[in-house]
Amino acid sequence: SCNAPMQLTVSGNFTPLDFEWFDQNGSIDDTPTILVDPDTTTTYYVVATDQYGCQETDSVLVTVPTELMLDITPDTTACDLPVELLVISNVQPVDYEWTDPASNVISQDSTVVIMNPGQQTTYSVLVTDAFGCQETEEVTVTNGVINLLAEGTLIECPADEYAITVTNADPNDILNYVWTAGQGGVILSGETSNMPTVTTTQDSAYFYVDVSNQFGCELTDSVLIVVAEFEPVFQDTVEICPGVGTFINPGANPNYSYQWFPADGLSSDTVGNPIATLDTSMAYTVTITNFGSLDTCSATLEVFVQVNPPIDLIASAADTILCDLGATTTLSAFSAESVEFFWYDDPALTDPFDQGSPVTVTPVGAQTYYVIAVDGLECQDTVALTVNSFPIDIATVSPVDLCYGDTISLTLINNAFDQELVSIQWTPNETIIGGTDTTANPLVNVLESTTYTVMVENQYGCTGTDEVFVNLVDVITSLFASADPDTLIFNSGQTSQLLTVDNPDYSYIWTPGETLDDPFVFDPIASPDETTLYFIEVEGEAGCRGVDSVLVVVINPPCDTPYIFVPTGFTPNNDGNNDVLYVYGDNADVDEIYFAIYNRWGQKVFETRDITVGWDGTFKGELLTPDVYGWYLETKCYNGESFFDKGNVTLIR
Repeated sequence: SCNAPMQLTVSGNFTPLDFEWFDQNGSIDDTPTILVDPDTTTTYYVVATDQYGCQETDSVLVTVPTELMLDITPDTTACDLPVELLVISNVQPVDYEWTDPASNVISQDSTVVIMNPGQQTTYSVLVTDAFGCQETEEVTVTNGVINLLAEGTLIECPADEYAITVTNADPNDILNYVWTAGQGGVILSGETSNMPTVTTTQDSAYFYVDVSNQFGCELTDSVLIVVAEFEPVFQDTVEICPGVGTFINPGANPNYSYQWFPADGLSSDTVGNPIATLDTSMAYTVTITNFGSLDTCSATLEVFVQVNPPIDLIASAADTILCDLGATTTLSAFSAESVEFFWYDDPALTDPFDQGSPVTVTPVGAQTYYVIAVDGLECQDTVALTVNSFPIDIATVSPVDLCYGDTISLTLINNAFDQELVSIQWTPNETIIGGTDTTANPLVNVLESTTYTVMVENQYGCTGTDEVFVNLVDVITSLFASADPDTLIFNSGQTSQLLTVDNPDYSYIWTPGETLDDPFVFDPIASPDETTLYFIEVEGEAGCRGVDSVLVVVINPPCDTPYIFVPTGFTPNNDGNNDVLYVYGDNADVDEIYFAIYNRWGQKVFETRDITVGWDGTFKGELLTPDVYGWYLETKCYNGESFFDKGNVTLIR
């Protein structure tokens, strides 16, 4: 029983029966059902009597649990801090259930932490004991945080006294104020109000206020009063680059107001540090005002914005169209001003490849170079130059054998896929019977062996020539000659399988035959030591002779430029790029080397006989200054050839 009446009922298996209920104090009722409400745990007895006087007794125990009594602690006032509530029950064990005003369960423990209590919020806790008896308790949490708006007064012009105002942003709060002054500060009046009057004995002083409200919450805040002479910092002359926006008053005080005149060329005439964009020099006046709490300070000054002379960069290339493979040209830059030139070959202008003027470049294709001129004020001007290097790269099929009475197409191959051949001219043109002498593949029928010359011109004006020889013979029409592979490496032991038409009625002779295993078969094995053009002469049944050829190339890299070369510059600045100057032997079998570097006075600063050892820009352990140095190179290649060269290299830091 949870402190509530309980109904007890008795029944029997015979009728009629008489019942009588007893407790420890005696008889209490004679009905089958009774309602009891004991204060303590009590045993109730019932006696049933039938019509013959026979009796039977039974009992029931009614347990009365201890009444639940709850107490919530501690203080329910929060000063903008989390509140931990604890409910204490006089009975254990029990279950807990805390809920917020929206009936959300926020805890099932004896404690609950309210992280962000509202201004005034009621929370409930439901406690249930082992018998299912429940008790509810409510608690209201009040957040008494002080909401104070403190505003310091910044006075630019000196004054005898200054008013400080702090505002109570919560009209329900009753606030008490106590003001104290920091070093140099004096409170003249109102030390217990929200509007004290103060003064200072130095340029600045702090004033502190301790505030408390009716809930016991406290707050300390401060106000800084600064008293400064009104002396705007300003440059009377400012130098800028022509046409480049530049701030002209970087020392502007953001607490001042500014009015510039005239407004021409300025991003704004009312900001402290406007951007001036001018092509010619300009004189401005500026009125500066400092609005204090008790006074207004103002001054009018003159500022002369001097525009540096324009750089007017001029750049040119000695040649803008190059027609020779590996050709170089000179790029030059000029300005009447004192400037430095920096050259780039990428549009992002990330890393200059050279500086000064002139510079020498080796363009590939249509290459654009950029030069930046920088003066002493870091003003810049940029010019782009495009140089076209498109040498003619054509080939013809040669030699060409032609049986008498047959025709053949001359073949012109353009190996430069990025070029267009705008002009083609074959000579002689008397034997051209198909197409014209201006097409790439004219059809010819010769009466005698003829050398044809083709002259071409690309869209850039570059020209080139090649020749093809048409040999008039009585050729077997099916004749061919092939080599697999057609390229061998010198002294490698490789061989090439030569092959021509296989016909048991034909006789064969290959020449030269010294490097063939059998020059009289249709498929000999070739073992040449040098590039060799093999000719196959075939005689058919009717005595018609045919000749064809196949070229077996033996690679023996040249001991010469550009396969052996020295770069024109390097940058030993330890950035991992071009830090060391090496001799490069691309595709060249270099056996021996002697490489020496000399300064402009002829002093040897470096030498090596090892191609893997380069110069790091030092001499006797010391870094050498940027300059142009001379070099001398002797090489001997594995093919027994020697190569000598000399040149200059630029050391850049």
